Amino acid sequence: MKTRDLLLFALFGINALAETIKVPQDYPLIQAGINGASEGDTVLVSAGRYVETINFRGKAITVTSTAPRDSTVVAATIVEGEYDAPYPLVGFGTNEGRKSVFAGFTVRNGIAGVHSHVAGGIYCRGAGPRIENCVIVDCFGMLSGGIFLEDSDALISHCRIVDNHARYDGGGISVEGGSPTIAHCVIRANRGWHGAGIYTTGSTASVRNCLIEGNEAKWGGGVYSRDTASLDNCTVVGNMFTSYGTGGGIFGTMVVSNTIVRHNEDDQVLGTPSIRHSNIEGGYPGNGNIDADPLFRSLHGFDYLLGIASPSIDTGDPLLQDGISDRHPRWPRWYPNGARSDQGAYGGPGNAGWLGL
Repeated sequence: MKTRDLLLFALFGINALAETIKVPQDYPLIQAGINGASEGDTVLVSAGRYVETINFRGKAITVTSTAPRDSTVVAATIVEGEYDAPYPLVGFGTNEGRKSVFAGFTVRNGIAGVHSHVAGGIYCRGAGPRIENCVIVDCFGMLSGGIFLEDSDALISHCRIVDNHARYDGGGISVEGGSPTIAHCVIRANRGWHGAGIYTTGSTASVRNCLIEGNEAKWGGGVYSRDTASLDNCTVVGNMFTSYGTGGGIFGTMVVSNTIVRHNEDDQVLGTPSIRHSNIEGGYPGNGNIDADPLFRSLHGFDYLLGIASPSIDTGDPLLQDGISDRHPRWPRWYPNGARSDQGAYGGPGNAGWLGL
């Protein structure tokens, strides 16, 4: 080994030897690329349809499409399942941490077998990987359709979790134990028994800056919680319950702040959640809560933005500031918005994440 190489190895350790493995150029399938990867490597996957199940096997590697922030590339780089597969399409279960990254894929048609208790899409057990810029769609499982997190500290960000179906809980995402973070995600049109959008139990999950829309469950169409998970700066809108059910918006015990809950069918909030500085249709007791039309609008591909003069602008927690507001150079000067936190998915300290800032 050359002196320069020895110095690099001493300074950076194993990462000095990290390689990029290309799929399908070097290996025909993603799992083969993972099997051939070492600590710190990147498995770079070209656009295509990969009919397989993959598992990180505890490796601290990055598995990514060629442009994970480009929606066109994400839509064209597909991990797809076959009927009645015994495992989820993407699995983490060997103590993976934040250095295990899965980014920039469409995960679709994962159909976990009827005797399986995992999601059809992505399953994390006792692991805390990063799952970023993915679309999880048309997946089915018994305990969750799209993503099942069990004793997991995963970070799920900038994902679209849509049109998934669970036989029981969590059509979009089901959380059992752990302290995962779910941020800047769109969770839409999922179905399940409890919590079609998100179901949590026994966890301290943090859900922030998410749009939870149009999900349908028997109880808690948007969110169903059996714990003290937190819902911060989210928009819960247009969710519904199936026949003989109740609670279209939020059902349970979670802690809610700076959130908009409106236009859900039939009840906006049921159970005993703690809610503050939020806009709840029909009103709800709690410090700083309001009941007023947020004047939603759509612009530049974002749904449920706050319109000009919305009562949800600058009425979030007064101790918090928006990440970007009218003081930021990318904020339109004609759009009056002070530094104080707005309510809803596009407000609060983390709102700049929607723009990749």
